[in-house]
Amino acid sequence: MNTIKERKEGGGGRPLRIHVCIDQELGVAKTSGLVRTWLRLLREAPRHEDLDLTLHAPATVSRVQTVASNARVCEHAVRYRVRPWLERHGVASPTSWLVNPFIPSLDRELAGADVIQTTSTHLAFSMAGLIAARRHSIPLVNALQTDMASYVEFDARVAARHAFRRGLLRRLAPRPDEFARRVRGALERQIEWYLRQCALVFVSTPEQTRHVSLTGPAAHAAYLPRGIDTKQFAPIHRDRRWLAHRYGIARDEPVVLFAGRIGAEKNPLLLAHALRRLAARDQRFTLIVCGNGPERAEVADLLPGRVVFAGFQPHETLRRIYASSDLFAFPSDTECFANVVVEAMSSGLPPLVSARGGACQHVTELDPASLMVSGNTPEAWANAIGGLLRDEPRRLQLGQRARNRILERYPTWETVMTDTVKPSWRSAAAMAIRVKERPQSLPRALGQRRALSGV
Repeated sequence: MNTIKERKEGGGGRPLRIHVCIDQELGVAKTSGLVRTWLRLLREAPRHEDLDLTLHAPATVSRVQTVASNARVCEHAVRYRVRPWLERHGVASPTSWLVNPFIPSLDRELAGADVIQTTSTHLAFSMAGLIAARRHSIPLVNALQTDMASYVEFDARVAARHAFRRGLLRRLAPRPDEFARRVRGALERQIEWYLRQCALVFVSTPEQTRHVSLTGPAAHAAYLPRGIDTKQFAPIHRDRRWLAHRYGIARDEPVVLFAGRIGAEKNPLLLAHALRRLAARDQRFTLIVCGNGPERAEVADLLPGRVVFAGFQPHETLRRIYASSDLFAFPSDTECFANVVVEAMSSGLPPLVSARGGACQHVTELDPASLMVSGNTPEAWANAIGGLLRDEPRRLQLGQRARNRILERYPTWETVMTDTVKPSWRSAAAMAIRVKERPQSLPRALGQRRALSGV
């Protein structure tokens, strides 16, 4: 195992060893924006001989996939016994990874890292990363890419409602909404505690920089941009004949696109209620939904004959759906970055986003008055969508401006790795590894009242 002195001196010219812990399975079609970010950065590693990158993720079967001599994916067989029960009762977000089993194979491999990168703060692999970092004096870096507090609040409410319907915990806990609020508060305090253990924190919005600074002097923030392949996601892939053949949508029918999990945290029902109002006003449109989730049936009931469920799609198909649509509507207010908004803009679509959450950062310099919906109501969204559907010249103009903004301002994945990620890892590796004072314990941290809101 490399010594502390070797780490500080760069290991005698050897590559910097980075181990990234991801708490989501690496399915090809179902990968989230978080997973796609790190898989895409992994593909850039072979260009950097001074870097050795390993991604760790849960799976049903252990295996190692070698991308290059200095890049690999290690999947660890993990059995989360609580997950099937949660999914049967509508809890299908990453919260199902909450129960943290000890993973011996992951613990052994992390011991050889120069920097440990985590992508959560309370799930199994991220907690394993924290334990290994403290045990072996390895710098810990975290990436805030998901509004996990909001996700957990949604799922806590679902679980509590189920428990109360069955008469469980009725005497021991408050009502479901109050229970969910308390769970969120506890997780926000745990997030704050975790970030204090980090040498560096990647943030996804400018606002998160301020939140990280509140956790204490040890944590430093660095903005993590996302790369975009402007050739893969481009207007040139528009093909309404293909769309008509695949999904039965008339070539002159306005198409509204939603991409993401069909769950409460993404607000798909808000979009469905808004479009239902437009249908009542005889507005022509078809909604395409790329994704799946527990609220699919309700969306279908609200928009009979007006919605097509495309499910999860690989990029080869998704890029054609993006380019062949007319408007991207994304009412989620729990986003930290929203990769799908950037992909839609690169494809030449005007994106309608919520004024709350990280998705709005992409339109603040584009046309916030037209593309940012302030009112979180069906009427506000119906007016915004209807206005653009009825004004084709304006819609096309905004789509072209969105595409130009991506071309002018958004980096490639190679640039993200070269200019941001690798220098940040080197900076973290160069920081003092030994900590003079032992970090405070988890129970003490959870007892603090100051919460990290907005993370």
